[in-house]
Amino acid sequence: MAETPSKPAAPKAAPAATGGPFSSSRVSDIIGVYKLDKEAMTRISGLPGMNDAFIYLVIAGILSGLMSTRVAGAAMGTAIIGGIITGIIGMFIAAGVIHLAAGKLLGGKGEFRNYFNVIAHTAVFFTLVALILVAISPALTTIVGLMALWLLVVNVVVVKVVYGFTTGRAIGAIILGIVLLFVIQFALAATVGFAALGMLAL
Repeated sequence: MAETPSKPAAPKAAPAATGGPFSSSRVSDIIGVYKLDKEAMTRISGLPGMNDAFIYLVIAGILSGLMSTRVAGAAMGTAIIGGIITGIIGMFIAAGVIHLAAGKLLGGKGEFRNYFNVIAHTAVFFTLVALILVAISPALTTIVGLMALWLLVVNVVVVKVVYGFTTGRAIGAIILGIVLLFVIQFALAATVGFAALGMLAL
């Protein structure tokens, strides 16, 4: 008889992160995520809701807006509001696509909330360090690019922990998610393009 392919193992249960969103233990866990600390990832992923995640995304949006004023000379108010809105929407879409790939198409055991919580918390640390580097000198944006590459590695481990995957399966989920994002972007661009052509033809 042919063996039935085994499903990914469910992530081990662990206590949710303790303390408020700005407690020393939470900050320690966020830093731990960047150090690829799986227990820190599990604690943040186990938060009961997504309120703290949205708080962190708002802060990241403000920091992103400040960075835009530094790099591109954008108006501060507009840049901050834009940073908050695009940050929340962008993170929600990106996390949703990765969850579609890992949790639905590849059969992972994690929930959207688990993945979203971890990724949203990491956004502040990345944006804060990027803002500091750009404030020192715009030439340091190269380091920001290297940080983004490390964030990709962090993402792989987060997917591995949240969805109970092997490393190879987690990498596959990230690649599939990136492909899906490109497909969505292409479909949206094509839709807008055809709509514009249709309006010109009227």
